[in-house]
Amino acid sequence: CPDDVTVISDLSGALVPAAWPVAVARFPDTARAAVRHARTLDILTALGAHVAAPVAHAAAHALREPESVRD
Repeated sequence: CPDDVTVISDLSGALVPAAWPVAVARFPDTARAAVRHARTLDILTALGAHVAAPVAHAAAHALREPESVRD
């Protein structure tokens, strides 16, 4: 069911420096996914998983899909 699918993509290697690993996850806009999203953030926080600030800013920019990224 598409409403229950979370897409996870590893951006390390080709898109970011190996020393700054990062992945993204897109959760559906549902109540069940909101719970899964919150739990995922809790786990990542407990693990001490942090994204380097420059990579976080670049990923946030790209995920907004501005025209400069789409072209």
